[in-house]
Amino acid sequence: MKIDPTIKEDLKEYFKDRMRLVKEKVIITSAYELSDQEKKTIISSLGLPNGKIEYKVDTRLVAGVIITYGSKIIDVSLKGQLQNFKHILYESA
Repeated sequence: MKIDPTIKEDLKEYFKDRMRLVKEKVIITSAYELSDQEKKTIISSLGLPNGKIEYKVDTRLVAGVIITYGSKIIDVSLKGQLQNFKHILYESA
């Protein structure tokens, strides 16, 4: 799944603004162990501070990541997308 560049840029700016205000640790949960390059890509594309990030693995996600900081959660995992799709199907029935 490819993310729209404008959404990516908005998300990056949102993270930068929030990280200035929030001093809590960022948790990135992925479906598999991320490589150093993937970690660097996520950090740089979202403008996250390097020292306050914890990485976790949850194979139930199938693909994608969940980014958690404070009480905010950004779910771009396959599991989350399927749950959203399921919810939409039930609403339209």
